[in-house]
Amino acid sequence: VAGQRLRNVSELQKLSDPKLLVARARHLLTSSAAVDAMITACNMTVLELHVADLLLDPRAGLERLCAFLEIDCFDDYVRACGAKVLPPPALHVQELVSWPPEVRSYLRQELSKYPFFRRYLP
Repeated sequence: VAGQRLRNVSELQKLSDPKLLVARARHLLTSSAAVDAMITACNMTVLELHVADLLLDPRAGLERLCAFLEIDCFDDYVRACGAKVLPPPALHVQELVSWPPEVRSYLRQELSKYPFFRRYLP
């Protein structure tokens, strides 16, 4: 849900439905649990690269990615890729949706289980 562009008011109304918010959160959490289990089971090293960080500073994000992949990060490459990155949206879904207290509580509890999501806790 986060980062999606809203096409009309009815989409925003749907996003404000607590049952739908929880259903989408459960889907995200189920996927996150599967990825987390795979990382643990395979003893994988992963790079957490948040889209928000990449949008704010494409150069730093690309340099981190190249370093993680152990590939050369040429200035021309970083400049060309950075030019393709769109600026951050003026409004985020989190600011447009009325988050009921019970949904906030549920999300806070569940998202806190995953280090990647802690910065997004409502």
